[in-house]
Amino acid sequence: MIYTIQVSSENEWSSLKSILPNSKLSATPFGEAFSKNIKDSECVFFHGGASKTSSAAACQFAIDKWNPDRHFIIGTAGGTADQINILDIVIANETALYDIIYRMGEPYKFIPSEYIVNIDNSWFDFSKLSHNINIGLIATADQDVDYITRIKLQNKNVLAADWESGAVAIICQLNKIPCCVIRGITDIPLDASAENSIKQGNAYEENTPLVMKKIMEEILFKLL
Repeated sequence: MIYTIQVSSENEWSSLKSILPNSKLSATPFGEAFSKNIKDSECVFFHGGASKTSSAAACQFAIDKWNPDRHFIIGTAGGTADQINILDIVIANETALYDIIYRMGEPYKFIPSEYIVNIDNSWFDFSKLSHNINIGLIATADQDVDYITRIKLQNKNVLAADWESGAVAIICQLNKIPCCVIRGITDIPLDASAENSIKQGNAYEENTPLVMKKIMEEILFKLL
């Protein structure tokens, strides 16, 4: 079994390398990569870069290069739903893009149905996980989620928002590769003030290593 595990931002990648030190690094067009044998499976961890464009291209590169049986994208997200808290883990059973803006033809839709991907998680054994996992819709855009956007996403039953998962899920769907999206919550917009925006940025920096450690040790290692 071959798994590819995609990590997007610089902070997420540096946190991952501290969790799996002394890895033999190789180079890809998108950043570093390394391979680990975990439970008799080859696990290729690679840095894909932030944004929908970079993450989608990196995902396609990984599929072409390593021909994985399954593809993971792991990392951070902003919380949107009321029941979501800092350091919670969200696993997507749906992803969506929410920054598509139609200027012609049909009226603008906040989340166009053609950019929603349903994810089959039936191959997971969730009984292996020791604590509650939030399962639901993760939305993606090339923007950080602010308070006003959070309210709009809540109205669409979105649990969390990030920069990459929706694009990666589309690429996996097109290639017919099973996909798993695992995100940990680093920050939550609580109001529309500039002060809160600064607090969000600080929370992201502080909580990214904690989220990556939790995903690796409490989720990924148990699902592989």
